[in-house]
Amino acid sequence: MQFKGACESATGSSKLHFPRLSSTLINTLAVYINGTLIERIDNYNTLYNKLYDLDGGGVDQTAKRFLENSDPSIGYKIGVDSNDKSAGNRINKCLVTTPSDTKEPFMVNNCLCFLSTSSCPCPDTNDLNNVEIEITLDNEKVLWGAGAAANPGDPIVSAGAGYKLEDVKFTISKIIFNDTLYYNLTASKLLSSGLQIGYQTYVTSKQASFAKGTSVNVLTTVNTTSLDQNICCLQPANTPISKLQLAGSNDNVSGLTFNQVFPTAYTIQGAATSDDDEYAGDLYNQSFNFKSDATGLGSSSIVFNNTPLMPQPLNDATVYNETLISLGNLNQDMSSGIHLGCCSLSLFLKYYFTHIVSLENIQQGDFYKSGCGNGLDR
Repeated sequence: MQFKGACESATGSSKLHFPRLSSTLINTLAVYINGTLIERIDNYNTLYNKLYDLDGGGVDQTAKRFLENSDPSIGYKIGVDSNDKSAGNRINKCLVTTPSDTKEPFMVNNCLCFLSTSSCPCPDTNDLNNVEIEITLDNEKVLWGAGAAANPGDPIVSAGAGYKLEDVKFTISKIIFNDTLYYNLTASKLLSSGLQIGYQTYVTSKQASFAKGTSVNVLTTVNTTSLDQNICCLQPANTPISKLQLAGSNDNVSGLTFNQVFPTAYTIQGAATSDDDEYAGDLYNQSFNFKSDATGLGSSSIVFNNTPLMPQPLNDATVYNETLISLGNLNQDMSSGIHLGCCSLSLFLKYYFTHIVSLENIQQGDFYKSGCGNGLDR
């Protein structure tokens, strides 16, 4: 999916910008095959953000994914008076004087659905007939702002906030076989046992808001033949458009981009006061809407059919470690990385908190059912 995005706001309001990751704009993604709904993933952008941050957000991913807005704190334009920010001079979007995003080029290169997890990576559309993708975009609260135009550092003023997508295009690769052998084999299979395609999908359950500092029990019922993972995270109950969750943003004098904040985020604070000290930590680099704040977490426990997966509730450090294990990051996968802002347990709890348990045999390359079957309460 390719498009250009533009943010809009009322006169005198804050300058607005798109959030990290182009997929963050997608609230719901559904796939229909021959008129039949085969999957619908709600709160798609929240899920995508958590998996990206903890399984694919390493430093090697940022540069090559600039069309996915992997670093929303910066932009580029060809000339001073040009609205085209596809190349050229770097722009610091954390400054309140930087204009709202206009004609920003974006790509969505992958998705968490049938289209990317199918056991048959190149399905024959002659067998599937019509394949339709239905995308519902999220509201303006996914955006972030940079202060009020008149007074740098003031709260975000979001009157008239919105965004629009232009020049939307979709492309797909096509393979054609000149030899009839493949078509003869598939026709024979269809006439006998039929063709089966396995794929991974996600079922979302969003609970009512609760006051922080209280003990919370969440019950969800899922009917599935193979439950592979359980992914738990938090979301702010009230999500007004706020500043970018990056130290020093929303300040016309000291607002810095992610790459400017990063070197000073690890400054060792000594007896002498340093301006660098105020930038320690806080590198989430995303809009407030996707902040998962579990600061002060006492313990977390996941139960299936009244049976705890762990014999005792997990503390914060164990939750983080078990989440990495469930994603394969502490087993066979040595190449994935987490987002650079998740560099301590306190920051994991403040911004990235996700408790994931896996019921799979974690390995790469094979597709088979290995989760827990039947109807499950989690």
